[in-house]
Amino acid sequence: MGAEFDTDAIKHYLAIHTKESLMKSLSLLLLFTAASAAASPPPTPPTPPSPGVPRDSAPASSQWLFKHGASEIEIRTTGNVTFDAASDALFDLHGDGTLRVNENEGKTVRTLITRGTTVTWKVNGTARPFNASGKSWLRKILKARPTTPTPPAPTPK
Repeated sequence: MGAEFDTDAIKHYLAIHTKESLMKSLSLLLLFTAASAAASPPPTPPTPPSPGVPRDSAPASSQWLFKHGASEIEIRTTGNVTFDAASDALFDLHGDGTLRVNENEGKTVRTLITRGTTVTWKVNGTARPFNASGKSWLRKILKARPTTPTPPAPTPK
């Protein structure tokens, strides 16, 4: 015939052993959490930003197309390029950043190309040293530059 079980006794047994297993598991979890917290050093607080002149930073790749007086100007950047028309350096290339500035003013074409530590400035195709005259030209261009880059042209379908 069939075996008879005391269902109340089984329920009581399961309730006790389930609570004991749960308590043991929680105890182990708390022990491991406390041990790992004690073993790892506290997080380093973030470095506050350094005070200085606010700088205008271009995103990964940007282009400005604009007119200033009789000039048609194009500025292209790749990577992280920072502009500061008030500083002597005028721009800063971060990492692999590049800067290309092209100005067409009537029959005069001025081009500045920078990559790494190389700065090439040309007037009508003739290389010139990037000295005070070149910096004065670039400062004028940067001050005339719109704050927002020109959006890329849509891809023809």
